[in-house]
Amino acid sequence: MARNIRCVLFGLVAVSAICLLLYGRRSGTLVKSVTAVSREGVRQITQDKSNTQEELGIFSRGTNVSSEESSSCPPCNRNPTSIDPVPNGVEEQPVVGDDSVPAEDTRSSDPPGSRIVVLTSMRTGSSFIGEIFGRNDDIFYLFEPGLALLTELHSRGALFLQPMYIDMLRSLYQCNTSSLDFYIKWLSRQPPLEVKKKVPRIFDSLCYPFETGRTGLKCDAIPAEIFERKCQEKRHIAIKSIRIWDIGMFLSLIQDSNVKLKVIHLVRDPRGMTASRVLAMNVVENTFNKLQADSFTDEMRSYLMEFCSYSIDNKEIGYYLPKYRDNYLLLRYEDMSLDPERVTQLIYNFTGLGAVPETISKWIAENTQAHRPGVYSTTRVSSQVYQSWRTKLDYKTAKAIENVGRCAEMMEHFGYLPVRDESHLKNLSSPLLAPIPPPRDSYRYQP
Repeated sequence: MARNIRCVLFGLVAVSAICLLLYGRRSGTLVKSVTAVSREGVRQITQDKSNTQEELGIFSRGTNVSSEESSSCPPCNRNPTSIDPVPNGVEEQPVVGDDSVPAEDTRSSDPPGSRIVVLTSMRTGSSFIGEIFGRNDDIFYLFEPGLALLTELHSRGALFLQPMYIDMLRSLYQCNTSSLDFYIKWLSRQPPLEVKKKVPRIFDSLCYPFETGRTGLKCDAIPAEIFERKCQEKRHIAIKSIRIWDIGMFLSLIQDSNVKLKVIHLVRDPRGMTASRVLAMNVVENTFNKLQADSFTDEMRSYLMEFCSYSIDNKEIGYYLPKYRDNYLLLRYEDMSLDPERVTQLIYNFTGLGAVPETISKWIAENTQAHRPGVYSTTRVSSQVYQSWRTKLDYKTAKAIENVGRCAEMMEHFGYLPVRDESHLKNLSSPLLAPIPPPRDSYRYQP
């Protein structure tokens, strides 16, 4: 009897062991299956977002914008939207027993040279600053690439979005055009002199005079491979941009170890900027707007308010926030006009470019001591032109500009002196430019 009981117990233990083994194996299969489904779900999310981007025809691959800048600067009125084809915080992990291996991170820890942006607005002398980069053969310089994005989006009835432009800049700073077909096509449609202005290193390679018997220049279509190769051949990349006014939008590029963006913040006296801008817009739009206190358009006033407000905030952020301080240079148009050689060397020192090449120094001398007519000309007697606005505005209009929004505060921040009366305005020997006040303690921007 006892022997029979032992046999029954032994049989029950054996059956239990077999059941546990089978259940464990099935559970392992279930866990692995659930993980596989989860990973497939991530791929589907990514694919859905990629499909949305492909509908626009831009930024279909290789784009990723950090959203860190959206929370670091309370005074920055920036768009918190970002483009991120892979959900933040989601990363594919190898499953136990799976044969998948994480891809090797081949990103370099440091960019090969300097990555530079000129942060400014219209009619602040930024084209001249761009020339000191564009005429240096060691620099891959791009003039207003955001114009191509603006053109592409408007053709599709879409709005210009600054986060999309940051994505575009990130790709350009890494010489990656895989998501920028629209930009390459746009450049290929430009006439030769515009190619020379917008991407001079490509002009050097793909543009040439017509055959004997014809005058002028011709440019071949720009292959993406040639663009990338010419970009990669240069140690430094510089971009001039008037499409982004908020320095906070550049934070992800400043902190990106593959970019480490250097920001040159260029400002100008709002009275001179406004006088120059009205003249330029009249030429572009074939209008006859007069800059008088009683004829300010809503667009003029709105532009001035934003210009002055962003100028103050960008300076405060660049000066006081450690995230920006080492990558920020404040530059006044007036200082460049008065001493272009010294300020150019200051720019080269800040950006790590070293000594100013002799060819650049020669070009500066030739183009700041002569005058060539034209609203967009970069050849002017710079020591005179920086305050030519004083001969074009009357006292009432100058005071009206000073009193728009935060412009009086902006002038105080940057050393621009208010006018006292008509004779003070017209007396060019009485300067309206003072040294930039030294940084003051600002508890508003403490880290």
